[in-house]
Parts: sequence; C-alpha cells; structure tokens
Amino acid sequence: MKKVFLLTVLLFVITAPLFAQKAQQEAGQIAAATSLSFPIPSPRVIINDAENDTWPAPPLPPPTAPGTPPMPPMPPLPRITMDIVTVQARSNGLQTIIALGFSGKTDMKKLAEEMVGNVYLDTDQDPGTGATVRYDQDSLRFEPRIGYEASISFWGFPRSGRAELYKVRGNDAGYYVQVEIVGQMLSMVIPNEVLGEFGDGEMHVAVAIADYQGVVDVAPNQGYGWITSIRKLSVSPDSSLMVTAQSFDIGITVEMDSPNSPFQKLVIYDGVDMTRNFESAETVGEIKQSIMTRGGKSFRYRVPANAMMPGEHTVGVFVIGHDGIAAKEVKYLVLQTSDPGSN
Repeated sequence: MKKVFLLTVLLFVITAPLFAQKAQQEAGQIAAATSLSFPIPSPRVIINDAENDTWPAPPLPPPTAPGTPPMPPMPPLPRITMDIVTVQARSNGLQTIIALGFSGKTDMKKLAEEMVGNVYLDTDQDPGTGATVRYDQDSLRFEPRIGYEASISFWGFPRSGRAELYKVRGNDAGYYVQVEIVGQMLSMVIPNEVLGEFGDGEMHVAVAIADYQGVVDVAPNQGYGWITSIRKLSVSPDSSLMVTAQSFDIGITVEMDSPNSPFQKLVIYDGVDMTRNFESAETVGEIKQSIMTRGGKSFRYRVPANAMMPGEHTVGVFVIGHDGIAAKEVKYLVLQTSDPGSN
C-alpha cells in the first residue's frame, strides 16, 4: 500500500472547499483530522508475562592460553533484574504507543543504564514475510511466530536514552524514538508513517530485552502480541484485475471499539473526492461483534459496467474520527473488453 500517496491525497482533500464545508457541518468529528493531530491513545494490555521467568545469565567462556588444558566455564557476572510483566500498546492510525511494564523488583534506574534488546514489529501480520526471530540458550528458546518488518532497538539506549527504529528492507536510516520511564513503565510513541503504516496500526509484536551478557526476559514466552487500532478499516475486493464490461461491488468495513462512535468517511478515486457519488449508491449495514471482529459498520457500493475506463485506478478510503484515522488504498487494473464482433 502506497502510504505516501494516501497521505498526500488526504492533505489535498482536507484543504479542498468541499471538505472544508463538511468540516463546518461535522467539526466535532473531524477537527483533529484537518491538522492531522490526535491524542495519544491509551495503551491496552496485549501481553501478560509471568513474573520470575527471566533467563539466567550464560556462563562466561573460560580463559585460554597456549599449551594449557581446557578449563570449565567461569560463573556469570552479576546481573540486575529486568522482569517484564505486561506489554501494552495501542494505535490511532497516526501514532502507536508501546509500553513495557516491569515487576516491582526491577530497579528502573539501573535498567535505564543496562537494558538493551529489541521490540519486533510484524506490520503486515504475515509470518511468511519479513525477518524471523530466534534466541537459544541451553534448553530455553524464544521463537515467536512472526515475520518482522521493523524493530525498535535498545542497543544504544544505555548511552543515549533513546531507542532506534530500523526497517528490515530498504536503506532507510534508523529513526530515533524517545523513551520515557514513569514508575515501572517504559513507553515510547512511534509515528506510523515511519513504519510505512499511515492510517493503519494493526501489528503483531514480540519483545526480547537483554543486557550485555545475553537475553534477560522475553514477551510473550510463546506466540505474539497483537497491537490494534482504534478503528480497523478493510476494503474489498483488494487490488484486482477487472474488465470494462464487469460490474462489481466495493465493500468497506469499519470495526471499532464503540460501534456508535461518529466518524467521517472519505472515498478518493484517482485523487478526486468521490464520497458524495458513492454515498448516493451505498448500502449500509452493521457488523456484529464476534471473537474475531469488533462491532462496526459496513458499506457496499455497486460499480456499474463501463464505469471505469481502461488503465490503472486507485481507490483510497479514509475514516476519520476525533480520536484517530484509518486509511486503506486498493488498485484496480481495468482491461478493455474485447469486441465479440472484431477479428
């Protein structure tokens, strides 16, 4: 998904007179969107990690000298307690907050001086893409079922007080992330655009913290945590191949914590605001909450045959509330229907 394109289109649309008129009508709903500024969401617990499950320090390699017999490993150096008990997170589509909660026996001042390690982010929620994570020590193994596209590294944290975000692919330089410690909580806020996730926020996450001797604690011990956004937006069909004579339905679903929470919906077709055109032909439904989905609303639009010219077309959908934004882009490649009477 071309997030830069989505952001550019949104900035254009929210300054257009049509959108300004809508903003006057529903200022309470979309005032935040006109400045692309939303309150930092309150994080939710996504991982509960057992106390007292930290990894022991590995033994140190024995000193060696030419001509001397092998010696047993040396005992490990003393290490401070760094015990994760919760991972909390939440996204508003523009920013994502991640907070690590530590047990009361963790000295947070010493932690700030010695903690290294990584937070791994599977932004496309597909374990088959990105890089894998695996740590082994004796009988202990940490191998979360994720394929991470980005990681937040704490390896410079003891010196700088900051973490650094890296992407697995591309030559992007690291992005510095400010780290805040309050009580037993270490938290950071990441702009979604840096992750290539503008308008999204659904990610899988796993954490491994360490000192310079090795891994100290991981979360979760198995599986992964799931970061959710305030609103989750889906568009179907996804990027597809069409023909001009084909009619089809575009479906939009919006899942949210409060199904009756108001929001503004924008539909952008090839950079043009087509929201009113779509609204004149939409069918609105309700999404019932289940184990896999939150409650919300669904919209369906019928695209008649020959309505789309041959070529590639982009449909961008934005859902904007006072507390966050969701965005999705799909591309349709439309081919000219063959004339049955031609040779």
